[in-house]
Parts: sequence; C-alpha cells; structure tokens
Amino acid sequence: MSNTKDTTEAGFVNRHGQIVIRKTELTGTDHLQHVYQLSCVHCGAVYGANGSEIHERLCPECQEGRPGLALESPGTGVHDQKWPDQLVIVRHGQSERNVAKERAKAEGKLEVWGDHLRDVDTPLTPLGIEQAATTGQFLRSRFDFDAIFVSPYLRTIQTAEQITAKLGGKPLVVHEERIREIEFGILDGLTRDGIQQLYPVEFSRREREGKYWYRPPGGESRPDVALRVHSFLGTLTREYRRKSVLVVCHSVVVLIFRRLLERWDEAQYMKVDSEDDVLNCSITAYCYHAQKRKLELDCFNTICYPREMPVE
Repeated sequence: MSNTKDTTEAGFVNRHGQIVIRKTELTGTDHLQHVYQLSCVHCGAVYGANGSEIHERLCPECQEGRPGLALESPGTGVHDQKWPDQLVIVRHGQSERNVAKERAKAEGKLEVWGDHLRDVDTPLTPLGIEQAATTGQFLRSRFDFDAIFVSPYLRTIQTAEQITAKLGGKPLVVHEERIREIEFGILDGLTRDGIQQLYPVEFSRREREGKYWYRPPGGESRPDVALRVHSFLGTLTREYRRKSVLVVCHSVVVLIFRRLLERWDEAQYMKVDSEDDVLNCSITAYCYHAQKRKLELDCFNTICYPREMPVE
C-alpha cells in the first residue's frame, strides 16, 4: 500500500487558466508519480490531473480557457489580470457644507451647520458645479469609462451628473454606499471647539487615540471605512477587470483607496493627510502595470480648473 507525501506547490497557472493548488507525490511504487489538484480561474471547478496534462489541461467543466489570459512574455507563464485597466477617483466639487465649515471655524462657532440639514443632503455650490463640469470636460479627452460609481450623497451625485454630461458616451452609473462619506456619529456638524465644549470626554479620547483610529460614538474610524472600500475593490476585481472605472466620492475615501492600493500603514496615511488636503474635484488616477500585476499611481490630487475659478 502506498504512502502519500504532500509537497504543496500552489501558484503555477497554465495558459488556459488552470491553477495548481496541490501536488501530491506518490511513494512506495516502482516509479515516482505525481498527482495534481487543479482549480479553474474561470468557473472555480476543482479536479485532479496527472503530470503529463498540466501545461495543456482544459477545465472539465467549462472546457475552455475563457476569458483570454494575458501573457507576461512568451514562454514565461501566464496570469489573469484581476484589476481594471484604469481606476480614476474624483472627490466631489465644493459643497455648501465645505463653505459653512470654513466660515464656522473662522467665526469660532461650535456648529458647522445651523439648520440641521443632513450631511447626505448637502448640495454643491455654484462654484462646485463649475468645478465638476470642467473636470468632466478634462476627463473626456483622456478616458472612455465603462462604469461610474457614485457615493449616494447629493454632492457626489451632482458632481457625477456634471461630469457625465461632458463625457462622450453613456457609461453605466451605479450608486454605491460603500464609498460614502465617513460617518462622524455624535460629532457630526461640530467644529473642533464644539467637540471640546460639548463632548470634552470624546475630545480627550480623540486626542489620545489619534485621528486614524478614533471612532466617535455612532460613527466610524478610518479602518472602518477601509473595510467597506476593501469590499468595493473586491467587486472591481470580480466584475470590472480590464475596464475603465470612475469613482466619485469624498476626501477620506480617496485617501483610503490610496491606503489600500499602496498598502500604507497609519504613519503613511497621516503623513499624506497632514500634507495634502484632498481638493474639491481633484483627480487621483491608477493605471494597471502588467509586469507588476497591480494598479500603479499615475497622479494624485490633480485639478484641471483655476484655484480661484470665477463663477458668474
């Protein structure tokens, strides 16, 4: 009776998209034999095969190597591109709340928003609308988007509408809650002075925990946002491989995309957060790098309108 010894060699992918997930060496026979367990990247089927079949094996379930796989270079093996060709991330245009926040800080007020309008219902200013339209015109000359994902907040929806109106085609538009604004909980709508006076215990806890890890009651920390953005990236790798994708979202979410795609730690996140405010309607773009098999940053915080843009 033969014994088996596992010498797992995961990772080899043949040109039809069949992945070796286990190699079993059979001992106790006259001749050394290998039995392989394979998985199909197209349909997920798992099955056995012998060594002579590995390089040309087709899946017994789907019987073909679809979709076509990208060769790294002739004779060096193959891989399936899991990312979009382009991922462009745009922050919304200037909103009424952006203006109210700056005014409240300048005047030493405790609250940013006086009429208790929900954050989700905050509209763009006339300047924000112009910023978005100009950004759409800029993007039209450089990208042909297959899909646009939009945070379901009014300011992001209005931004996406202005951008889409300037684009040549009619890409799919999807409202996506996973890229919504970070939730501030009980601190929503308060200035720093307001937090310190109304919630001194939370103010002290926030100072102790730091901006990255602090989670206000009823709200989210930056890692909380990263969990939902990570989930969204999973959708892109499953459904939008080799596509061109635009995301319209919020400043914190833009930086969380960078944290995940560039594998930042807390210190790297905070360094960029402290040095570069994510500008209204700024563009952050990634392009797929075939040799590195990943999305690589092409630009960050780029604007295509004058900083002092006139509005009639």
